[in-house]
Amino acid sequence: QGTFTGIDISAAWSFETWMKPTTTDEGVLLCICDSDGENGDNELMIQLYTGDELSVKYDNGDIGDKYSTSGLNLNFDGSWEHIAVTYDGSNSIDVYYNGKRIADDTSFGGITNPTHSPNVYIGGHPSDPFGSADFDGVIDEVRFLNYERQAFAGGIMISKVSGTFVGSGTISIYNAGDHTADLTGIKLLKNSAVETQCASLSGNLAAGATTTATCSSLNKDGMVYLADIDGDNNGASDSGADATGKEWAIDGVCWADGAANVGSCNGADDTIIAAGLWAEDAYVSDTNNLGVRLVTDGNNDEGVSDWEAIPEFGTLLMPVASVLLIVGYNYRRKNNLEA
Repeated sequence: QGTFTGIDISAAWSFETWMKPTTTDEGVLLCICDSDGENGDNELMIQLYTGDELSVKYDNGDIGDKYSTSGLNLNFDGSWEHIAVTYDGSNSIDVYYNGKRIADDTSFGGITNPTHSPNVYIGGHPSDPFGSADFDGVIDEVRFLNYERQAFAGGIMISKVSGTFVGSGTISIYNAGDHTADLTGIKLLKNSAVETQCASLSGNLAAGATTTATCSSLNKDGMVYLADIDGDNNGASDSGADATGKEWAIDGVCWADGAANVGSCNGADDTIIAAGLWAEDAYVSDTNNLGVRLVTDGNNDEGVSDWEAIPEFGTLLMPVASVLLIVGYNYRRKNNLEA
C-alpha cells in the first residue's frame, strides 16, 4: 500500500509489472482505490481474471470490465509474465503482454481521479473490493509513469558493448524473459551527437538467449539504445512512431573514456533520460576503450551501477561472451526473489 500523492490517472499514464502467478483464476495487480470497497469513487483496478484473462476495471458508478483479454487465449503457465497497460489521457488504453501490444487504442472513456482519500495497492486490497481476490504469486518491478509509453521490452535489453573503437562495435542483446521474444520492429541507435540507426532487428530470440548487432564508428564517449517502433509486431511502423522519441525507447547505456559529458546523456530531454532509462550526466567509465557490459550483481536501477567496463585482457580471466556473465536485470531479480 502507498499514498496516491503525485499520481494523476486522469492524464496520460503507463503501468507495467512482471508477475509470476501461482493461481490464475483471480488476483489484483494494481488497485488505485479508497478503502470502502463501494461503487462510485472513480477507482481503477488491473487484475487477473478467470481463465487466464487480464481485465482493466474502472468504477464511475458501476465497477466492471472496461477491457478484458477474453478470447485472446493468454497462457499464464507459471513463468514470469510482463504486463503493461497505458492510457492516452483522453479516451483509450493499450495493453501489452510480454512486450507485444495486444490491444491498441481500445475505447475506455474519460477517467477522473478517485475520491475519498485513495491509496495505491499492489497485489490486493484490504477489503477485496468488488469481489476481487488478492494476487497469488510474486509481483516484481512495478512502474507507474506519467506519460503513455508506446513500447515495452518484455525482457529485451542491451547486455554488452564491445570492440567499439577500432572498426565496428558489437552490441549484444539479451532476452531476460521466460518467453521467446519477437524482435520485429526493434531498432538499435548509436552515438551522442546525432542519434543514428545502426541496425534493425528481426526474428525470434529464445528466453535466455543472446543475439548481436554491429555498429560502425561508435564514439569513445558514446551511447547505444533500443527502440521498438512496431509494438504489435505486424511488420509495419506504428502510427507516429519515432525511434528517437522517449515513448519508443526500451533500453540504453552511455559510456565515456574520461570525465567528459556524453552528448545524449547530459540533458533531461535526451531520449533515454526522458524515458527513465538512464540518469542525466551519468556514464560508465571505459578508460581502456574496450567496451562495457552488465554486471551480475547490479541493483537494477537501469543506471551506471548495473554496468562495468570490460577489463583489459578480460578474455584471459573469464568468458566475457558467456550468457552466464550477461545475466539480465529482470532475470537476476527474479532468481533472488525465488531463492
